Amino acid sequence: MQAEIGYNITSLLGAGQRSSLGSKEEPIMNNDNIIRGIALTLVVCAFALVLSTCGGVRKGTVVQGFSPGSSAEDKTSPEGLDYRETISLDEALAEINAYPCPDSVDAALFAELKDALGEALHEQWGASTSRSGVSCEFVGSPGLETDSPRGMGKFTSTPPTGDANKVTDLAATDNGDGTYTLTWHYINSGDYDQSGTVGISDITPIAMHYSETYELEDVNCLLAVIDGSGNYVVDIADITPIAMYYSTDCAGYRIQRGVSPDEFTSFGEIVLADATGDGRLSFSTEPLSVTQPYLRVTPYDAQGYPGEPSDPVFVSIPGDPPEITSVSPNSGMEGESVEFSAIVNGTPPFEYTWDFKDAVVGADTHSSSPSGTWGSPGTYNGCSLTVSNDYDEDTYPFTLTVTEETTYSVSGHVEKDTGGGLQGVTLTLTPGSYSATTNSGGDYTITDVPNGSYTLTPSLVDWTFDPLTHSVTVSDGSVTDKDFTATTGGGEDCVVSGHVEKNTGGGLQNVTLTLTPGEYSDITDAFGNYEITEVPEGWYTLTPNLAGWSFAPPTHDIEATPTSATPYFFIATADA
Repeated sequence: MQAEIGYNITSLLGAGQRSSLGSKEEPIMNNDNIIRGIALTLVVCAFALVLSTCGGVRKGTVVQGFSPGSSAEDKTSPEGLDYRETISLDEALAEINAYPCPDSVDAALFAELKDALGEALHEQWGASTSRSGVSCEFVGSPGLETDSPRGMGKFTSTPPTGDANKVTDLAATDNGDGTYTLTWHYINSGDYDQSGTVGISDITPIAMHYSETYELEDVNCLLAVIDGSGNYVVDIADITPIAMYYSTDCAGYRIQRGVSPDEFTSFGEIVLADATGDGRLSFSTEPLSVTQPYLRVTPYDAQGYPGEPSDPVFVSIPGDPPEITSVSPNSGMEGESVEFSAIVNGTPPFEYTWDFKDAVVGADTHSSSPSGTWGSPGTYNGCSLTVSNDYDEDTYPFTLTVTEETTYSVSGHVEKDTGGGLQGVTLTLTPGSYSATTNSGGDYTITDVPNGSYTLTPSLVDWTFDPLTHSVTVSDGSVTDKDFTATTGGGEDCVVSGHVEKNTGGGLQNVTLTLTPGEYSDITDAFGNYEITEVPEGWYTLTPNLAGWSFAPPTHDIEATPTSATPYFFIATADA
């Protein structure tokens, strides 16, 4: 920081008056110079006070564990920044005009640089100003959006933003004890004296090193800092970055961590006063205890608002490799649903890879708890689960056994209302295609029924049944005593009628409408109408069917009665 202080002190002295810094000539002692010296002393003291309030910690120290409201608390820029330090273009130009030429700097060259900076500010920030402080038209700057606070027509102190101000050399050194040290170089384009703020004083280093060149590989030498144009020579072109980033302010950097490269929180900071080096200032943190694998640094200004974050670096966090202790379940029945789980010890996050050897169908083999359906019956050896993390991986072998699907029966009796069993009644379980027919004694048994919930419906022409249906639940056992009482004649025949309309308009011909149970059906005429006659009383499912067409609804559940005249409608849509 000594060179920085030297720049600022010499810039306060007029032409022909030299500071004792870097000069063997004695200053001229007169009343004006005594007053000037007193003013200089006050400025230096004030400057030292500012530096002391900016840090308050020793060099290289990163303050960690901030409470809300501390200086390291993350902030986002508000809508308006009028309360922040701002100056108009007129004021900036007046400051440039009044800025004295430092000792040991060619006065003509310094005047040329001041003129160039004034012109660059005009070109960069506006074409018109007024002495009354009316703001200039906003032009813009690389790395800043057009709705930047600078767009309000004033130079407003903002943190370093844009790719030109991104730290690109952030490095994390493993200290071997579970801690890391971060190092990087200071970046604030246009801040050639590395004071933290881009301003008029940054033309002094240009003047002091004008026309000096450096080698391509010396990216962190002092000349590379001053060469804002990047042409490997200190010249008039380096004025432009000062104008582009005028008033940009960097008070320090926040140290941030994240569980992913996209989300970060701050856990420490390092102030600019802690930077060291004869060329480009560099930072080195104290050893950091790392609990998340991604680290980055983000500059902030004197108000605490963040600038352009660096690219993150990845570090290995001390932890334990995975250890799988169990996998379940190990067996199941063909066709049933299954969800697997595993007990895994170690440091997350984990990655999972399952190998079920066809014992399970439809499972996500990279899920921590995959779900699927048991496959074909058999014993499947060589199944495995592999779990990996940042430290190692573990593979757990296991065997799966799939048994044949167990089925059960549903049985009962159909009794005529006049006595005796009724033969030839068809008993149907839906959903599915499970059915049986009563024997001469009126008994029936439906076999091969898997677990599930069903509706049991009897059917025989000219007979009605009480109840019309039974609800049946098969759960690991056969179901018995599902009985019905049958009444002959069925009363009067019933009629079921309705209409099938195309979704584009007009009736649809040749649609077959079928009532189940039973074999009652009709086909729509040219107008889409149908009428199913001679239907015994009872409950039925009415289903339309025509190749190449879909219907809404797909079915109607209806009760056929002699007095019912309700028409049943369907909308038909041609298949794509």
